[in-house]
This record gives sequence, structure tokens and C-alpha cells, in this order.
Amino acid sequence: EIGWRVNYSTEADIRAKVSLFIRDALRTLGLQFDVTISNESQIRKGSKADIWIIKTISGRPLAVCEVKCPSEHRNQHREVETNLRDSNVMGQLFDYMVELRSMLGQCEVFGILTNLKEWTFCWFPDTNAYAASDSLGKPPSQTKDTYLLRSHFLVNRILSTSRRFLIKDGELPCALLSVLMKSF
Repeated sequence: EIGWRVNYSTEADIRAKVSLFIRDALRTLGLQFDVTISNESQIRKGSKADIWIIKTISGRPLAVCEVKCPSEHRNQHREVETNLRDSNVMGQLFDYMVELRSMLGQCEVFGILTNLKEWTFCWFPDTNAYAASDSLGKPPSQTKDTYLLRSHFLVNRILSTSRRFLIKDGELPCALLSVLMKSF
């Protein structure tokens, strides 16, 4: 988009900028001492998300963020699509979110998918009402889609998602703050 540019060489550069953005949001909520950001950490062997948002005292992850480098391509209808809607990328976030629910017993699990230029917030369909509840302005579920991810398992791999928020969207900060508060 015209007027938007960020310098980066690798996904690690994007991850560092996203971490700063989330830290600012936590500071706005007054949670900077209660919640920390952990980059490329494991909560179990073999599972390494880009960013875990962790409650400091308990060390328990509250939410997960998957970061990708910005990339775009045109689909068969000539519409611009980004890598954030790729089923493999969404499946990766889904797996991290399942860990939060199944291993740590967290009921309402939120995931963040971003390339810094755009942000999408995700949750499991059984928590649609909680995701849509009013907290700090408009909920991230204002316009949502449900994605059925390709799977080799018998269990349906379904995520509900917010609309796409661009970095310059004035509603992005409220949506991020809402997701962080609901995760806490």
C-alpha cells in the first residue's frame, strides 16, 4: 500500500517489531509487570511459536502470536491475498492454540496472526460469544470468518477469525487490547 513501509530483512526483524507493538499494548493496559513476551520459546518439546504472551507470576502462556514476513499474491479472481490466510499458516497457529487448551487447560484461547502490515485475531468457535463480548471498544469478531483447515486427522480443525486489520487501521489498537484483556 502507498505510504506504508517497514524495513526488514528476516522474519526475526518483523517479530521484534511485533513484540514492541504488543509490549506497548500491555503497557497501555497496565499489565507490563504481569505479562511478558517470549520470542521463539517452547512450552513443550518440538513446539516453538514465534511469540508467547506469558503471565509472569505463573509462567503460564496466555496467548500465542504467529509472525510471517509480508507477502502477497493474486488468487484466481485477481484479488490480492496474503500469506496469513494460507491454511498451513493458520494450521500452525491452530496447533499452538490447541496446546494452550489441551495441555494447560485454558478455556478461552486467542491467537494472533500478523505480518505487521496486517493483523488477524483467532479463537476457537466454541468461544465465539466470549470473543464477541464488549471489552475495550469494538470486539475483534466484528466481522469474522470460520476456516476449516485441511487435516489428516478425524477431528475438525476450525478457527474463527476477526476481520483483517491493517497497521494503519484506527480500530487495530482496540482490537489488540481487547484480545489481550480477554486472554488475561
